[in-house]
Amino acid sequence: MVIGKNDILKFLSDPFDIQILEAAFRNLDDISNPIRFNNFAYVLRELVNRVIDRLAPNKEVIAAKWWQPSADDKIANKANRRQQIRYALLDGNPEDFVIEKLEIDVDTIADYVYECIGRLNKYTHISSAYFGCPEKEVPSRVSEACSTITNILGTIDQCRDKIAEGIIDLIDDELVESMYLDTYDELDILSTHSSIEEYYIQDYEISPISEGIISCITTGNVLTRLQYGSDGDQRRGDGMVSTMEFPFTAEFTCRLCEEGIVDYVVEKASISIDTDSFYE
Repeated sequence: MVIGKNDILKFLSDPFDIQILEAAFRNLDDISNPIRFNNFAYVLRELVNRVIDRLAPNKEVIAAKWWQPSADDKIANKANRRQQIRYALLDGNPEDFVIEKLEIDVDTIADYVYECIGRLNKYTHISSAYFGCPEKEVPSRVSEACSTITNILGTIDQCRDKIAEGIIDLIDDELVESMYLDTYDELDILSTHSSIEEYYIQDYEISPISEGIISCITTGNVLTRLQYGSDGDQRRGDGMVSTMEFPFTAEFTCRLCEEGIVDYVVEKASISIDTDSFYE
């Protein structure tokens, strides 16, 4: 039975996570076992717990400025599940930056994910409602459980992606200034006058270094105008203008501004443009 399995696989990259998912579905093959659906749901729940533990390690959660021990917590210096979900959604970024600057309602999203996990927990309980699940009801219940787990993992991914896109928009402002105002030796030597006309970001990778500090690597292409001869040569028809596109890599280290200012400032930036194709 593969109902919903492929949808969950889209969110898994860790080989062991994939093995756990496969094991969960093997529980459903034991038709003689009246709690096969409960076992299936239990393994799915543990898979979700594993993913959240990886995205929100306890050490990092309790180090966050917003973390506070809950009155219900029985273990000291231990983040509860709701706090871990919140940290996973924030992706290591300060809450004021995400909530105020990017206007992402992290707490409402966290409530939804927590509710979904509660729904998944319900399936694991061996109660009369889920004991000895009739064969004809198995597909719909499996589909419901798989939909719940894809909602959990998908919501976390979407929130983190939205934060990353917001950070890239801020870094893009820095790129605009650098690309159009700075000079690049690797371009200057290609013609009499070289200038960047446009640039395109194709990919990026954001890595939180610590709370309030991130590293970002972006890659893309620059469309470069290459002018041979002076402007006067161009007017007399003695010059030439062409355009070429070259790949670039930009690396940034960004830090949150002082307390009360919800924005990132770029502390270090380096942009390199690969012009090897010009010489081929």
